[in-house]
Parts: sequence; structure tokens; C-alpha cells
Amino acid sequence: TTDNSITLKNYNSKLRLSEDFFNTQHTLEIIITSGSKTEGLKIPLKINNQLPVVKITKDIENNNIINISITDLDNDTLTKSIKLYKDGKEFGSLTEGNIDTSVYPGGSYKIIAQATDGFSGIVQQEYSFEVEPFIESITYDGTVYSTFSNPITVVRSKAISVNVRDTSR
Repeated sequence: TTDNSITLKNYNSKLRLSEDFFNTQHTLEIIITSGSKTEGLKIPLKINNQLPVVKITKDIENNNIINISITDLDNDTLTKSIKLYKDGKEFGSLTEGNIDTSVYPGGSYKIIAQATDGFSGIVQQEYSFEVEPFIESITYDGTVYSTFSNPITVVRSKAISVNVRDTSR
């Protein structure tokens, strides 16, 4: 056919697969015999490893939900790594599934998901998002605080107001 592709069902049990298998050129030999006549055809083949599929998508109905999925099309050994970075520094590890970003403090985030299959095929996907701070500012004793790197000491007799932004919309 013009497709020039062959699908092998259950090839793991039929072929001795290794990383080198996918880096070597192979030959497919077709021999046809009819009566006393035999014809042969040799076709060079390069067999590609099916790489894992890494997807990071935002939920259509809820902007605070991000879905992470990692699948392996040819069911060989798969190593997964999903890291979360906040403002350029590693913030933690994640697992596959739905991630609710509304629980994170304000900042710039990046998810880096990577999958490596048993034949050293590597796929990496990155996804960046912003989380707006829940508290925009605090006014205490006439001073407005919009960053909170140092604690604010509050004396009970003084008035304090907090400007909170509704992030549910």
C-alpha cells in the first residue's frame, strides 16, 4: 500500500525488543513461490518506538482545574515525573489526574510532566499558569501592605481592614 506501515499485534512476545532495536535498520523479506517459480523482495525498514503521550489541559468548565495524563501506547515500562514550580523554584510533585489550582497561593506556576518509556523514549510537556493572590492588601494603622514577606504585628486596640478579592468568578 502507499501507507508503508505494518502493525504487529503482540510484538513484544514475537520480537526481542531493546533500545538498539529502534536504532537499527531492518530488512523485511517477502518471498513468493508459485509452482517452480520463486520471487523475492527485500524492503529496508526503520521501526519507530511509540513514545508515551503526555497531556496537560485546562478544564473547559472550571478554569481552576488542570488535568494531567500520561499514557504509554505500547505498554512497555514507563517512568513518570510531574513537578510543580512556583516563581521559578521547585514547589512540589504532582500526580496524574485533576489539579485544583485555587488552593495554591498567589504566584506564577509551571508544571513540567515527563515520561520515559522502557526504550529511552522521552516526552516532556510544560504548562504555565498564574494564581492571583486571595488577599490583595491589608491596611493597618494608616499603612497599606500589598506584599507579605515579613509578618505584620497587630496591636489589638488598632483597626485593621483587609481587602479580599472574590476569585470564584
